[in-house]
Amino acid sequence: MQALWAADGAGGGGGLPARLAAPSMTFDRSVPPVVAVVVTCRPGPWLEESLRAVGGQDYPNLSVLVVDAGGADDRDAGEILARRVAAACPTAYIRRAAGTPGFAAGANEVIGLVKGASHYLICHDDAAPDPDALRALVEEAFRSNAGIVASKLVDWDRPERLLSVGAGIDRLGNLEGLVERGELDQGQHDTPGDVFVAPGGAVLVRADLFDALGGFDPTLPSGGEDLDLCWRALVAGARVRVAPAARTRHLEARDCGLPDGPEARLVEDRSRWPTLLTCASPATLSWLLPLGLLVSGGEAIAALATGRAGHASKVVGAALGPWRRPVRLWRSRRRTQRRRSVHDHRLRRLQVKGSGRFRSWLARRDELARSDELARRDKPAVPS
Repeated sequence: MQALWAADGAGGGGGLPARLAAPSMTFDRSVPPVVAVVVTCRPGPWLEESLRAVGGQDYPNLSVLVVDAGGADDRDAGEILARRVAAACPTAYIRRAAGTPGFAAGANEVIGLVKGASHYLICHDDAAPDPDALRALVEEAFRSNAGIVASKLVDWDRPERLLSVGAGIDRLGNLEGLVERGELDQGQHDTPGDVFVAPGGAVLVRADLFDALGGFDPTLPSGGEDLDLCWRALVAGARVRVAPAARTRHLEARDCGLPDGPEARLVEDRSRWPTLLTCASPATLSWLLPLGLLVSGGEAIAALATGRAGHASKVVGAALGPWRRPVRLWRSRRRTQRRRSVHDHRLRRLQVKGSGRFRSWLARRDELARSDELARRDKPAVPS
């Protein structure tokens, strides 16, 4: 079995090895072949550590593909990246995508590029899996016949603190983590199980499933591709699991200058709405759409009442955004519903009850209150 890497320049630069090598590789037939796809876009100093972790897996049948999803038109930046990849993971191959397509389109470069792979390990460039993480992910995928398997994500600098063990959603598609913010990892979430979302970092996806679904939706805002891919996979009948034995250190988005708090929620909304409209069945959508519009309208009114007109405008814009491109929405929905093999009522067992957004707001309010209380305690007393 061979993995054939494109070398014709398609996609902006062809498959270029970080070292001199033939444009094909031979997979070990005795172990399912896995291709780790590390998508990078002008990476920071963490890249080398991430690549060493991915390339240092104890899995015997692993190939590494680094996709340059940013700066491919900058020759100097591309050469610098190639040297960094060669130094950290000499056996890796580099694929340079055209322009700066972002994570989703960058990960999709693997489609049609590799033949014979059993699974793809889709990695961020700021994720460092433990040496045995891939082995645990593959074992769980075959044990439970899962299409997508998430690893346990822990903090990059403080690996004793949990970031996620998969995620759930409420009825309206609002993400809800299954661990508390800053929760210590004491083995309390170490049982594998079904989840609705496999948060990005280091996620194992069955290659034929990823190819059939067309990969991630590159039209969604960055950060929304995980929910969309997992929801479409569930509708098609695949299982999404978490394998806590596969631990991955992950540098969170807020450490990379991406939005957090209310702004992050707005980014989620801009991807949540098109995903909801694409994946929900007609019967579900008949009551879910009015409810979602009612909730967004209420949030917008509350924002106006507190003098946050800009926030109100963004909430309404997120809800109405998908309708501005009706043809795209209709095509996406038609592709997804044609693959449907599972009714929505079977997926509701993976969804959390109530409003995940409201619980998130309460948790954030309590966190801010605790921070204010600690600040008051630490404030030096003013002598009278």
